[in-house]
Amino acid sequence: MSSYPTRSTPVRRAHRLTVATVGAAAWTGLLIGGGALPHAAADSHETPAPSSSPASGAAAPVQDASPTDVRFATMMVPHHRTGIEMTRMAIEKAATPGVREVAQAAQQSQQSQLPVLEAVAASGSAPHQTEEPLMTSTEQEMAELRSLSGVAFDAKWLDTFSSHHVSAVMMADTALPGATSDQARAIEQQIHDGQLEQLSTMNRLREQVGGQVTQVPVGAAETGGGSTAGDSVDVTLIAAGGGLAAIGLATGVVALRRRPAAES
Repeated sequence: MSSYPTRSTPVRRAHRLTVATVGAAAWTGLLIGGGALPHAAADSHETPAPSSSPASGAAAPVQDASPTDVRFATMMVPHHRTGIEMTRMAIEKAATPGVREVAQAAQQSQQSQLPVLEAVAASGSAPHQTEEPLMTSTEQEMAELRSLSGVAFDAKWLDTFSSHHVSAVMMADTALPGATSDQARAIEQQIHDGQLEQLSTMNRLREQVGGQVTQVPVGAAETGGGSTAGDSVDVTLIAAGGGLAAIGLATGVVALRRRPAAES
């Protein structure tokens, strides 16, 4: 009987990156074009949506949300629920203190963001609101995480959770220019900046547990409009062991970058 490998190979990490970027690119196109949400790729699995999140409190009603705001929130709700499930696993199983700490921080932030995302999603209409998230972990990956322990678990969790974050950062970067609600804009900015910071932390941890990392310059590229000059903030990110500087989308590019807090 074969068993899952204790470490993700470079080939598996490259495949994971391809799936993450293709999935995020598809969902980004939907945000830009305003299309209906399609069925998720075969690499995704549906995380059952509980009737109420244990950390969800009543969020203030959201007004003036754009269709882009609503679509982003609709997709991010199940995405966050999957992320919270993964953080619980790391808090319980991680052997590296830093991995447990980043999982705790991610869990806290995503649990606090979930009620706001739910409120934004409920504020308007978006087709197929019960569809799967933009990028989830596969059932095979979740099963592998459950089967691993020690540093092998830490390495695999960092790979998987980093890919999960990459898709969220790309989506938030795309949603922000179309935000019309102050609440939606604030949560999109928070997700973008917070998960970018956590990616940097996870990359340092990946080096600590002996994995491969990727240098990703955080420059200035406007969503869908081509590159523009800007400050180069050299934030090291891990993207499943592959290179991710910018993803071409139709006529423009989406690049991971740090958005100024005051940008609207």
